[in-house]
Amino acid sequence: MPVLWTRPDGGVSVTVIAHEVLERERLRTVIMPTGELRTDAAGTIAAAFKDYRDGLKNGEVPAPLTVISEEATADAVLRIARAMIQPKTPALAGLAPLLVTTAQVPTSRRFRNCWRPNGAGLGVDMPTARAQRMDEIRAERDRRLAATDGEMLREQEQGSPRATPLAAHRQALRDLPPAAATTLDVVITPEGLDAYQPPWPVKPP
Repeated sequence: MPVLWTRPDGGVSVTVIAHEVLERERLRTVIMPTGELRTDAAGTIAAAFKDYRDGLKNGEVPAPLTVISEEATADAVLRIARAMIQPKTPALAGLAPLLVTTAQVPTSRRFRNCWRPNGAGLGVDMPTARAQRMDEIRAERDRRLAATDGEMLREQEQGSPRATPLAAHRQALRDLPPAAATTLDVVITPEGLDAYQPPWPVKPP
């Protein structure tokens, strides 16, 4: 079951408690074969009952283990999340976890850092996702500019006629992000942001 933590920076962390951990750590109140009323983790109680049975003499019939009550699944998940995850993750210390269903968590992790609680679980915050997409576009623009730095310098030093179209190409790269930002402002879905590719200028031959 996914557990949602809303961080102070507005972002979210999602952790999942494995089924086997949940079953082992769920609190269970039982009457032990010795008559002792005990509340403990299910795994600990199972181990204690096994020790009891292993200690019986040959032919001795074991007394039953009587389950009185068991911790509700949701309560168990949240308690285990606080006990097991918060001590290992200082950023989550003191935060109140929220239980969500798998259906409430986006299936695509493309804009994972842009997930925010939206009243129906988690959704992609579009302004944050647009900013991420713009950062990606600027990084690619910078890579393309850097790839022509040496070439531009050589063409200028040699007085080559190719220097002029290459300079225009580099200026078009610099001008591209503002135009891309205008286009992204009207994109309304994460899928649209992911699919968008700006019209990269073609490097002159």
